[in-house]
Amino acid sequence: MLDGPRVPRPVADVPPAALADGEVVAKAWLLELLAARRLADAPELPLADLAARGPDLCAAVLRAVGSRAGLDRLTPGGDAAALAAAAGDLAGARDPAAAVAAVAALRRATWTALTAPAADGGIGAPDPAATAALAERVAHVADIVAAAVLARPVADELAAAEEPWRAAVERRLDAHRRDGAAFALLVVEAADAERVWVVAPGADGVAARARAEAIAAAVSQAAAPHGAPLEVAAGVAACPADGEDATALAACADERLFAAQAAGVPVV
Repeated sequence: MLDGPRVPRPVADVPPAALADGEVVAKAWLLELLAARRLADAPELPLADLAARGPDLCAAVLRAVGSRAGLDRLTPGGDAAALAAAAGDLAGARDPAAAVAAVAALRRATWTALTAPAADGGIGAPDPAATAALAERVAHVADIVAAAVLARPVADELAAAEEPWRAAVERRLDAHRRDGAAFALLVVEAADAERVWVVAPGADGVAARARAEAIAAAVSQAAAPHGAPLEVAAGVAACPADGEDATALAACADERLFAAQAAGVPVV
């Protein structure tokens, strides 16, 4: 269906104003997820993440049902593709099968909200032909989300293999978006060769510099018994002051590491 020549047409009047922010669908999704679990397993649902990002995902799904532009945003390269890929995480899925089940629950929640009576914010019960068209479009959008979810582990594994620091930074960025807590990214390089990346939660700029200096000193001292002390330098980038994106923070820390080396000081 994803790669076939025919993409179901967008559905006019979707999303209706009452559902546009995704809140209603996100609540319905939560109920679907709870219904599929044992009561004892309910605490495993990441409610804070679902509450924070679920409405945005559901709003993006609704827009995808209603327009080609909305669908394009969910596909690879679109600005909502990462949100689609996070659907499994938001539902607490621990494996691909659970992730697919979570997307199926999202599809049911979307369908339930859209076909609710107009008085309840939905579009009501359209004629049979329109109902079939709506069902096909909702299913297609759900397939797009499922594909994004299933592709994510491969992408994450490749990124982690090439840049081992990225996964830790992304986790801290997710926490920062939820609670606003600052953190620092430190890159420490010994003898222009060995690099160590450190994520320091809850650090402001001053605390981050102090931690970087301590790490640099520890690396240098540990090598001293084996020969001449190593030349160690460190670069510090703080979130949110220096950015709220993993790549931007890493680039900032790397630039400051280079500046520290050029200036002959331990930390910049």
